Amino acid sequence: MWWRRHAWIPVWIAVFLTPAALLSLRVIDDTSVALVLPPLLTGMIVLFLVMLAVAMRASVARSVARASPVAAAHSSRRGCSRWR
Repeated sequence: MWWRRHAWIPVWIAVFLTPAALLSLRVIDDTSVALVLPPLLTGMIVLFLVMLAVAMRASVARSVARASPVAAAHSSRRGCSRWR
């Protein structure tokens, strides 16, 4: 599945579609079916948080692997500069 490799793409799609979703919620709020608004809004928030958690979990291994050498190099460089 393509989202296993690129886990942040669905999150960015959701971020870009958020203004349209909020506008549609505003339109729904002005109609007689406004009673569905609170569950719909809650569902949208939960869906976004789940997408964010899945993307973070999918990319944490690569992020740690990339950050570890940088952190090690940075800390060794700071250690060397203290001894001058």
